Amino acid sequence: MKVVTSGADSEYVLGDLVQYLRSNHVEVVDFDFGRVDGCIKKKLSELSHQPTIYITSAHTTLSRRVAKLIIPRFCANYTNYLAPVEVMALLRPRISIFTPHDLLSPYGDSNVNEYSNLDLYDYVLAPFSADELQQQVGSATKCIEAGWIKYHTLLPEALIPLRGEALKIVLFVSMIQHLQMKYGDQGMVDYLRPVLKKNVYVKMPAWKGIEAVERLIREQTEATLVDADTSSIRLIQAADLVISSTISSILAESIYFGKPSICLLDDEGESAAVKQAKMAHLQGLTWFPYFDRQELPEDFLLETAQRKVTGRLQPFDFDIVLSIIEKHS
Repeated sequence: MKVVTSGADSEYVLGDLVQYLRSNHVEVVDFDFGRVDGCIKKKLSELSHQPTIYITSAHTTLSRRVAKLIIPRFCANYTNYLAPVEVMALLRPRISIFTPHDLLSPYGDSNVNEYSNLDLYDYVLAPFSADELQQQVGSATKCIEAGWIKYHTLLPEALIPLRGEALKIVLFVSMIQHLQMKYGDQGMVDYLRPVLKKNVYVKMPAWKGIEAVERLIREQTEATLVDADTSSIRLIQAADLVISSTISSILAESIYFGKPSICLLDDEGESAAVKQAKMAHLQGLTWFPYFDRQELPEDFLLETAQRKVTGRLQPFDFDIVLSIIEKHS
C-alpha cells in the first residue's frame, strides 16, 4: 500500500509525517507543488492502478480555476497545482485523509465553502476535539482528535537559539500575496519597516516569490531574517514575544502554545472589525493599531511579553496515521 501526499509550500505541513512514515517502512510519494516541476497528472493516473492512501493538508476545492478569481498570484506561482478533489479524481485512492494546515480556520474559510466538503474524506484529523465536527460531517467520515500537525515530539528538534540579551521578538509575515500585489516588493518592506528593528527576527512564509522581499529586508533593515523553511513552532518556542502582520494560523498557533502575541491591526486585506471578529475566540491576544504604521513602543512590547497566556496545543499523534494505514493495507 503506497501513501500519496499533496500540498503547496507553507500549506504542505506533511513533511515530518512523511519522514516518520518512511522511517516505519511505509512507501510515500509526496507532491509538494512548491517543489515538484511539470504536470503530475500522468503520475497520478499511473498510481491509480494500485492501492493507495491519500493524505493532504491543502484546501479541498481550491483549484487553479478558483484561485484565479480569489488569489491570482497563487495561480500564477503554482502552474502545476492540483486541488485535492482533482488529485482524488485521478488517483482514486482506497482511503483519503485530511489534516488541516491552518489553525485559525482549520476546515476552510467561507470564500471557498470548504467546510461542506469534508465528507469527501474518509478521515479528518482534527487539531482539537472532534465531537462537534463529527456530528456535522456525518458518520461516513471518521473525525479523530489527533493534535496539531506542525507540533510533534516523535521527531525532536532543538530550539532555535535567538541571539542577544534584549527582548527576543519574532515577526511572522502573513497576507504576503495581498501586500505584494498592492505595494510591490519594496512597498511591502516599507509597510513592515516600523516593526523591522534590531532585536526582531522575521520569518516570511515559504511561498514562491518571496526572495526579493527577503533580500530587501536584509539590505535595508536591522532585523534578522530567518529561513522561510524554519519550523514556526520552534521559533515560537524560542521567542519572548510573537508579532503577526495580520490574523493568521501562525498567530493562532502562538496563542494556543501559550506565547504572548501581538497582531498588527489595520484594514489591509480585510477590515479591522472583521479581523477582530475572526480572532475573538483566541484568549490572550493583544492588538496594536497599525493604521498609521507607527512603531511599537518599547514599554508596550515589554509589558505584553510579561502577560500570561494559557496554552492548549497538543502534539500530533503520528501513530494514528500509521494505524489507519495498517488497518486498510
